[in-house]
Amino acid sequence: MNLFRVFIAGFAMANSIVVAAQGKVTDPVVCKADPAQSYALYIPVKGNAAAMPVVYFFDPHGSGSLPLNKYRQLAETYGFILVGSNNSKNGNDWSATEKVWQSLATDTKSRLKIDAGRVYTCGFSGGAKVASFVAIQHPG
Repeated sequence: MNLFRVFIAGFAMANSIVVAAQGKVTDPVVCKADPAQSYALYIPVKGNAAAMPVVYFFDPHGSGSLPLNKYRQLAETYGFILVGSNNSKNGNDWSATEKVWQSLATDTKSRLKIDAGRVYTCGFSGGAKVASFVAIQHPG
């Protein structure tokens, strides 16, 4: 009986982030598999049960919420999920960048309904280098 309650509570917490994030930037969302990694998340209010496209943002200062606050109105209008890394920043080497991407991709794909054919990366300055690296290394 107690195991059942733990399962239900864990399920509710894992799914609560999706409900809590609709229409506002939620920051931080801590990655389940690697608690050292986190991100900001925006899910449009008019998000539906169908899979939605996603834009992963990489800010050169490691501020995941900065680009999400700038682009959330566009995300709302066009129905995009926005994810901004809090760990990707100038000065990281490529192995650290790869680790950030793997954590982001794994965590968001496990929590959200993402349209696998519409996954985009975006960044400014050093974040653009990261976005390009991810796009080149992971063309899917």
